[in-house]
Amino acid sequence: MKAQTQKELPNAPDSAWWLAPYLEFGTRQIFGSRKKHIRKTGIKKGDTVLEVGCGTGFFTVEISKLVGPTGRVYAIDVQPQMIKKIERRIKDQQLTNIIPILTGSAKIPLESNSIDVIYAANVFEEIEIEGLTEATLMELDRLCRKGGFIFIQDHKLSRRRHMFEKVKRILVLKNFSVTLETESLISRFVKLHKR
Repeated sequence: MKAQTQKELPNAPDSAWWLAPYLEFGTRQIFGSRKKHIRKTGIKKGDTVLEVGCGTGFFTVEISKLVGPTGRVYAIDVQPQMIKKIERRIKDQQLTNIIPILTGSAKIPLESNSIDVIYAANVFEEIEIEGLTEATLMELDRLCRKGGFIFIQDHKLSRRRHMFEKVKRILVLKNFSVTLETESLISRFVKLHKR
């Protein structure tokens, strides 16, 4: 498994990675307990999880604790600064089951059918801006094993609200069935199992 070089990475929007601490503070205020939020996804002990757009690892650490020592978390992000932050977090907390990977979402260096759960929180807006929605969904379909699932969370304040429905529609046309759809005051959630 090899991280992509800077030349191989897509031209991602220049997100303000330096705002990460403020974004984490806002996310903490919105979601409260990360542990409680992650438990609602259905991720369990021993799962192999792919977190798309891990950022600084705000949810990654809780996913890591939930899957335990027999599980694994592949935390991917297109921004080198975010990967550095999550690597620091892994070292500081001595976590051994998280593997950060610098990569774009449309070409992920993992084996086909190797993932139990794909977790994507508030990333499809950026993926849509990059023009990689369809390619990313093809890649996630390739990686997710039969019986596994994709859990997508998207904020309602997105300028690209249509994107959430588009993502669901494409996945259903592939090999997925919606098994849970709900929303909170500011977010939408959908869980799709692979048939």
